[in-house]
Amino acid sequence: MVGCASAARAAIRRMLHRDWFPIDEAVDVQSAVAGTNAMYCALAWQGRLVGGFAGVPLATASESGPSTAVRLGPHLGMAEASRQLLAAMGATGFIGFDFILDQETGRPLLLECNPRPIQVCHLGHRVGVDLGKALAATMAGQTAPEMSATGFAEVVLFPHAFVRAAHPAAYYDIPADDVGLRRFASQQSEP
Repeated sequence: MVGCASAARAAIRRMLHRDWFPIDEAVDVQSAVAGTNAMYCALAWQGRLVGGFAGVPLATASESGPSTAVRLGPHLGMAEASRQLLAAMGATGFIGFDFILDQETGRPLLLECNPRPIQVCHLGHRVGVDLGKALAATMAGQTAPEMSATGFAEVVLFPHAFVRAAHPAAYYDIPADDVGLRRFASQQSEP
């Protein structure tokens, strides 16, 4: 294996006409930012933000892992950053932005952009932003004012929704039309 890796690096050096890592260029280093991970679920049409809402994790699978429970609702800073990014990209479709909310200032700092629906996209109706209906209306040629979240909702995400003790007051996101899955979930919540 070591020989293959060395041969691959040598081929790349020849192809790039330089060493594997440039040794005569400055190295870029970013500072770490202490804060809270957050997401913004957006629907865009030709660079215009049609609607969106924020999600801040209440619990995660690991320290920096995926969310298992989130608090959905409005966030002006993430909405504005998303609006500007969507306009600059001329984006159309469902787009998810990951941010870190600076611990000192609360300012959202962009981590990444995902050009697809994210794990909370279908839950916007719980905070007054039904992105599916907004997409259908937009595709039918209806132009409505930008939709923003009007309230907050705590949601335990599938499949973590099987553990009811985690957030007893939250909505549990379990597919409603899967009877077997619902039966299994109710058995998991019994003492």
